[in-house]
Amino acid sequence: MSRSTIRIIIVLATVLFIGLSAIQIFWVKKAYEITQQQLEHEIELALIDVVKQIQQHSGDSTFLIDPVKMVEPKFYRVQINEELQPVYLESMLKTELLNRELNFPFQYSIYNCFNDSVVFTKSVSEDMAQEARSVNEDVPPPIDWDDDGHYFSVFFPTLNSVIFSQMSFWVIASIVLLAVLV
Repeated sequence: MSRSTIRIIIVLATVLFIGLSAIQIFWVKKAYEITQQQLEHEIELALIDVVKQIQQHSGDSTFLIDPVKMVEPKFYRVQINEELQPVYLESMLKTELLNRELNFPFQYSIYNCFNDSVVFTKSVSEDMAQEARSVNEDVPPPIDWDDDGHYFSVFFPTLNSVIFSQMSFWVIASIVLLAVLV
């Protein structure tokens, strides 16, 4: 083969490799975004179900417009009209998240809107399934709150690692493809 033919082949192979790499990166990024959107949607649905159950339990028939707000990708604020006991809220959160197979750590906080302060905060570990089944004997005493516009927030510190673990097939397939091309 002549030198010009070899150069053309090398240039075409390089362009092809760069193009395939760019396409793989594009699709892995899209898969990440879709997985993130699906998880965020499931979390939002679980939190809406928590609000509905709190309202049903308290006999509140008021309709809250968009009670769940995503403040940041891993942080949700949920508006409620009821006074909350932390143990009850934790139980509801664990139950609804487990029902949607969202078994990863979270932190929840209960706020008082009138003085804009955190009233209670707690982190919940990864092993919610076992915790939900066990009887909690260390129950804090009830906190007497007036019905004065509380809301709670939920933070998922490991959400990005959960997304990456759900995308392991995409990442491995992309690495194998790029390794074969090299």
